[in-house]
Amino acid sequence: MNKIEDRTILLNLLDRIMPFRFLSAKEKDRLVSELKASSYRKGEIIYRKGDSDDVVYILNRGVVETVDEKEDGIEQRVNVITGGHYFGERSAIFNQSRLSTVRALSDIKCYSLSGKNSEICSIHQGSFQRQ
Repeated sequence: MNKIEDRTILLNLLDRIMPFRFLSAKEKDRLVSELKASSYRKGEIIYRKGDSDDVVYILNRGVVETVDEKEDGIEQRVNVITGGHYFGERSAIFNQSRLSTVRALSDIKCYSLSGKNSEICSIHQGSFQRQ
């Protein structure tokens, strides 16, 4: 694929995902230019509970699970996330340690970007303050 095809695919992906679809064309274009592609194999950990980083993930293809790892080593599944959704935004935006572990349930392709990105911050401005 060439850069134009890649860009078109990424813009189409953002158009399918709430709340990215509400960004202006200019905002989406800036966001696409910052996305970094990643692939994970089934069973691989994307991040662990307690990790500190500012990365938001946009899942293009595949399935991941969010699990809560207890101190006794027991895991409890919290959520299953499929392609066309995003995850990791709360920890990234609010500079918090990860609250759960995310593991690939299938081979996945995702894109990542900094939670400090202005488009990401504007999307979530105030949304977590109401929770």
